[in-house]
Amino acid sequence: MQPIIGENSQTYTPAPSNATYFLSVSNENGCTEFSEPFNYIVNSTTNSKSLKFEMYPNPVSGDLFVKNTWLDGEFKLVILDATGRLVHQTQFTGPGTHAIQLNHLSKGIYFCRIIQNDVVLLIEKVLKS
Repeated sequence: MQPIIGENSQTYTPAPSNATYFLSVSNENGCTEFSEPFNYIVNSTTNSKSLKFEMYPNPVSGDLFVKNTWLDGEFKLVILDATGRLVHQTQFTGPGTHAIQLNHLSKGIYFCRIIQNDVVLLIEKVLKS
């Protein structure tokens, strides 16, 4: 496993080539956890940077808003904890702003995946306050 130097922001857009990625999270005691592997498969000529999703506020303490200005049809939002365990999922249809109530989650770091037709389109960290 090689870290991607300088990539520690809330989003990461991979290069347009097939690869396997892991997410790592370290706590204040220096303990590090790794997610399950994520296989990034390029099966389109669409530039992934053109995907238009916004998630706010971040950090979130109540409702998370997902603004979709690009994706038509149904898509699924999946939220995983730092160990890769599924803690929430919901489905939406079409463009628009969708509210997701996350009051039930503990403080911590979470990862959001936006999926359509079993293809992961976006991974983003969600920091709880």
